Amino acid sequence: MDRKSTAASSIPYDPVAGAEFMTCLEMEKISEKLKILDYDKDFILASKIRPLHKHYFAIVSNPGEQFFVFTSLSAWLIRKCGGKFDQPQEFDDPNASIAKILDFLRSINVVIDFPPSKLKQGVGEQATFVLSNLCDQAIKVSRFEFKKPYVIEDDVVEEEVHEGDIELILEKVESEMMADYLSDDENDEELIKVDDLSRNVNRGSRTYYNQENVAKPNLSVESWKLELERVLPQLKVVVKTDSREWRSHLEQMKQFKNTISGASSGIQGQLESFHKHVGQSMEKINTREKFLNTQLEPHLAECRKAMNALETMKSKFKIQNEGVSEKTRILNRLSEDLDGLKNQMQERGASMTDGSEMNAILSLQEDINIFFRGEGLKTRFFG
Repeated sequence: MDRKSTAASSIPYDPVAGAEFMTCLEMEKISEKLKILDYDKDFILASKIRPLHKHYFAIVSNPGEQFFVFTSLSAWLIRKCGGKFDQPQEFDDPNASIAKILDFLRSINVVIDFPPSKLKQGVGEQATFVLSNLCDQAIKVSRFEFKKPYVIEDDVVEEEVHEGDIELILEKVESEMMADYLSDDENDEELIKVDDLSRNVNRGSRTYYNQENVAKPNLSVESWKLELERVLPQLKVVVKTDSREWRSHLEQMKQFKNTISGASSGIQGQLESFHKHVGQSMEKINTREKFLNTQLEPHLAECRKAMNALETMKSKFKIQNEGVSEKTRILNRLSEDLDGLKNQMQERGASMTDGSEMNAILSLQEDINIFFRGEGLKTRFFG
């Protein structure tokens, strides 16, 4: 067993992937059946639904939309089969729609071996099974027949070649000569090598130069000349010009060179004067730059000192600002503590100046004295 067969046998079979693949194949067949039933014109345009791709009911993309399209397409196919099925609406009861579809399938002797809940998504093996059977029944009712393919045989028209239109292209002649030369190289027995020829000459062998080995023509010189004169007007050599060939551009390059030479003689003086003027301007700019640097050097030094002093002051200000912030936080905390102490002192002062407790004590003492003198008992028993 070779390596490829071993690797193929080691790959495990995935039943889920196989089922999905078969569902896609079945959906492609359904697409072809729907084309036979002219669903593009009778269903898509009438229902104002987007055209369905060939794997629409095999791959889950939008279950709600796919279920509605599935029920609508099933209703259209049932009507094609001669049954009665109103166009379903988007918010109809899905169980009722599925029950109607399955009842029609049972009426045409289709065996249903899966639960109705498998059709609620409108996608999958069960949905394609339903659509395939409905399409088959609709095609059967429409009495559509497949015909044998008819092959149209094209008439082969032989082109007439006139002797006056024969043209020998130089490139074609060279390619044919090269092909003949290469084909001769493949036959080692009939090849005359230059090395062997020189070797035989050095040895004194005259085998290749014997008159017996030279092929003698069977034609006479007069007949050969007559044939050449007859064929010569018909021979026409066409040489194709290649734009990449440098020889074809040689004359053009010479013309360009002469044009550039003639134009450069007048422009050369202008360029030299322009170069001189630019050089003088650059010298003036350099002189002015040096003068400005000399004049502004003291001011620049003072500016640098001021910038350094400013940076120093900024750093000091930052340090002082941090100290002020810290002291401000301490002050706020002390102020809060002071406010708390003030509130406590006010509460204690208010409690000390308040005489309500003392009055309550005095009234209680008076009641006790009255009780012990007996007035309270008399009032209780005899009053």
